[in-house]
Amino acid sequence: QIAHPLNPYHYHHHSLTESLKQYLDREWETRTASRFGWGDNLNAARAHVVVTWSHVYWPKEKVRTWLNENWRSWQRHPPKWFDAKWRKKLGKYAPKDLLPKAALQQIAGE
Repeated sequence: QIAHPLNPYHYHHHSLTESLKQYLDREWETRTASRFGWGDNLNAARAHVVVTWSHVYWPKEKVRTWLNENWRSWQRHPPKWFDAKWRKKLGKYAPKDLLPKAALQQIAGE
């Protein structure tokens, strides 16, 4: 069965009274579901969120911190999901003020 991000079977804690923004903020620290082949860890799940959902729903300060703290490490030791396609999507849809300088430079050079 394919897991949809809001499928209650897979996300039984999601409440119908909780907004998507609230859900993503809450799940940012614990969610490990991501795209097939990306891994089942926190970074893979976060990578999935930022290229799947509009930035309107992101926990923006958490995303900014996550990108700033990890970008250089990902450049040195890229996870499966940290490819040109993912970076291009992130560069296209993320507010530029959330992206670290290294990310802006790398995306612009690709």
